Amino acid sequence: MENKKQLGGKRRGAGRKPVLSKKKQISLYVEGVKIIKFGNEEKMKDSLYDFINKFGETAIVYTIPTADAYDGKKMDKITHDEPAQWVEPKSTVTGLPPKPELAGIGNADDFQDEILATTMKSELEAVMKRVKTALLPFSAKQRLEAIAKEHSKDFFTD
Repeated sequence: MENKKQLGGKRRGAGRKPVLSKKKQISLYVEGVKIIKFGNEEKMKDSLYDFINKFGETAIVYTIPTADAYDGKKMDKITHDEPAQWVEPKSTVTGLPPKPELAGIGNADDFQDEILATTMKSELEAVMKRVKTALLPFSAKQRLEAIAKEHSKDFFTD
């Protein structure tokens, strides 16, 4: 009979070998539209692996897209600007572009000078439209409206 080298138990060297850098699974939940931009899932995975592998080697440069960079014909491959990014937003209700926020800020004294400088009813109505849409306290708007009524009494009626 042969002598056994081992008296039971696990074999030497059996099992998993130690690895210096273990892989870690990361789950990404990506919208289908974003996958289509790459072509398919495999191409997207390849792009992500390339990005991860190049991350420490070179500095990633991000430029803020501007309207000047978009020529209106094609998507820029470097900055990935999309044409819809430069389309002027429009209201869903009126279909008109929004007014700039700061355009309506006004000074009540400036409006008062404009009201008193008017000589015709149409001019006065134009100034009062701007007063009503301006960002002014309600009391200032009431005061300007009273000044406009008083000033319009001097106009000729045809």
